[in-house]
Amino acid sequence: MVRKSYELHGIKSMQVLENATQLIVEGSEFYPHKIAIKEATGADRNYTHVNRTTFSPLSISKINQYYLGQEMLDTAIMTAYYCHIRTYSVHVQRIGKEIGVISVRDMKQRDITATTYPEKEPNSTSLLGADLEVMIWNKTKQKFVAIPMSKDGEKKKIGADRALLRKGTAFYQPIIELRAVPKATGEELLHELQRLKHQLETKSSENQLQVVSESNPVGRFFIGGHFHVSHQHATFRRISQLDALLTLPLSAFCFTKEIERREMYGMLGAARLNPYNGFEYRSLPSWYDLIGSENEIFFQWVEFLLLEPDLPDYRLPPPVVRAYYEGNTVRLKEVSLMYLEELRQVLNVTEKKTSETASKRLERWIDWLKMRERLT
Repeated sequence: MVRKSYELHGIKSMQVLENATQLIVEGSEFYPHKIAIKEATGADRNYTHVNRTTFSPLSISKINQYYLGQEMLDTAIMTAYYCHIRTYSVHVQRIGKEIGVISVRDMKQRDITATTYPEKEPNSTSLLGADLEVMIWNKTKQKFVAIPMSKDGEKKKIGADRALLRKGTAFYQPIIELRAVPKATGEELLHELQRLKHQLETKSSENQLQVVSESNPVGRFFIGGHFHVSHQHATFRRISQLDALLTLPLSAFCFTKEIERREMYGMLGAARLNPYNGFEYRSLPSWYDLIGSENEIFFQWVEFLLLEPDLPDYRLPPPVVRAYYEGNTVRLKEVSLMYLEELRQVLNVTEKKTSETASKRLERWIDWLKMRERLT
């Protein structure tokens, strides 16, 4: 049996179950236009018996009021992305913690431009941001701990993620986020992250603690590094460029062991809209160890991919998708270098239309990847 496109990414197909919560999402690319929900029979907020037989409209602002609501929405949109259906209706459902797809339909809307993208604000400037996750290990107590920052202003820049860890009857938030102030360039973003990293490690050292940034430090916790951009449209084409030219090369040459995370939080095409007329890209594991001047090209390359408007669309074939989730680094290296070589040829033709440093930046990116391979 031929597997469906989204099944290659680990998303299951499901039959309709009455005791499951269902969501129907209609949208264009990463922009949902209409969401409807039908809750599972027999459960509501007050734990009284109800019979949900119809779908109710749901605002995207209220999606998190439902258990795993955001994850259901992500699954619907990413399913359309994997199927290369730009205008879609996707029906998903959740039974317990498991989310699957019931149906995917191509809406075949002829003119979607007006409804796909929000209007760009006049004189708006795109800025680059990031939130990066780590955990803190107490060597003496042999456990992960939270680490409060003393300055009120810094709590917003170095703070706790919402994830909870239970220790006996107590709960605490062990995942620490570095939230960089948005910057205009990758180089400026690196400098901001270096400042936050220095502050966190100084605080940790003073308390005899250790910063841990491996992708799966403990149990069910998988930590990542998300890049943000404002005033840029979250198109399937743009996300495919990040998948093919950033995540695949990094998984081949740098993050070769973070395979387990890819099945859940590191899926290709993991992106969400943000409140700043832009989006965040969420596929990468924590790149905390790359915060250093010797890795400047990493941040410059991210800047190029997030802000360059005229790059190819990438549709990853099934063997490449399988190589990513299985950790086949040999195949991933071959494909990554092939895509980068194809990009080199594109830039040679369009160099006058793109930034004058595009080709040089590409060469430095390839050299850096090969250097990282030797260090891995």
